[in-house]
Amino acid sequence: MKKKLLGCFSIVILSCTVVFGDATFSNLGPNDEFDPTIGYLIGRFPDGMVENSHLGFQFTATVTGTINSVDVAVSQFDGKPNEFMTFTIWDDEFGLPGNSLWTGLTTAGPASELVNVISAEGSSQTLTAGESYWLSSRSATGDAAFAWAFNSIGSFGQGVFDLTGGTNWGGASEFEQAAFRVNVTVESIPEPTILLPLALLGLFASRRSRLK
Repeated sequence: MKKKLLGCFSIVILSCTVVFGDATFSNLGPNDEFDPTIGYLIGRFPDGMVENSHLGFQFTATVTGTINSVDVAVSQFDGKPNEFMTFTIWDDEFGLPGNSLWTGLTTAGPASELVNVISAEGSSQTLTAGESYWLSSRSATGDAAFAWAFNSIGSFGQGVFDLTGGTNWGGASEFEQAAFRVNVTVESIPEPTILLPLALLGLFASRRSRLK
């Protein structure tokens, strides 16, 4: 009598999490272009008539992810390079900025340039694809003036102002957007990966017994 034993290892199934960065919104042109010749005045106006212009633009997230940073096209306007401007991402409440989700600070040089702004406190807030949010800017102290350059691709959207630096927003209106990009960290969990089974097809044991 002969008995054969065929053995093989089980299929190995693995799943992994991939983390990568992406832009959930951008109105920058090819090669990060924007219009350096015109922009919105942020902060204290030179004539003193405006205390601290606070300007915000609505945008819609295209991918879901945790807020990483924002890129903004800005320059100083009044020769105060050590002054800071504040950028804030808000959720949307009935077509206006609602709750603050993320805040970052940056300085600006004399010429318009694209600046990456990160949050000093970190952030774990998630933006959801298809949802509306707002990005706003104001002078951190109200003592300086900055220019936030226009985008160069003709992107328009809802905008709001508060000329005191606060959040007493008036009704939203359609404006040409200032140039910005909102960066998020995306976590993607792909379908389980099935590895080829390690089968020992040639492994067998035979045992022969004879009855006498």
